Amino acid sequence: MLRRVLFSFVLAFAALFATGELWAKSATRVDVTEVVLARKQPNHDKREKEVGREVRRAAQRASKSLDFGGMKRVEVRFEVVELEIHTTDELVRVSCTIVGRLRGGGTARSRLSFGGKPSRRTALERQVIGMVTEGVVTRLAEMSRQRGEAPPPEP
Repeated sequence: MLRRVLFSFVLAFAALFATGELWAKSATRVDVTEVVLARKQPNHDKREKEVGREVRRAAQRASKSLDFGGMKRVEVRFEVVELEIHTTDELVRVSCTIVGRLRGGGTARSRLSFGGKPSRRTALERQVIGMVTEGVVTRLAEMSRQRGEAPPPEP
């Protein structure tokens, strides 16, 4: 009986330490150095500020769960190549293309077009920008991991 209790205690203790290592993964700080809205639009400065804020939020959200290969800090620049909103009586369609550039090399591009109700235009725009940004950040994290694992160049 004592053996079973002792064995259970040791097993639980080992499981506790094993999960602790998984949760103790160091978080990489992702610095968004710049967000540029490529095409000039009406109210360009205001739109660039709004879109930039949403891209930064989405990038921070996405980077919390990603592994950048042990790097402590990563600098990323985003360019919103396309952000088009077409509205009809019954439908609003948001199309977005974002290119992300990792400092030190690496570029990722993502595009998405999504439709919904005109009454939910702002929420749909945020959702599309967030999804596209997550795709770009995920690919940049993969590139960062691969770059960290690559053997050093031979002289």
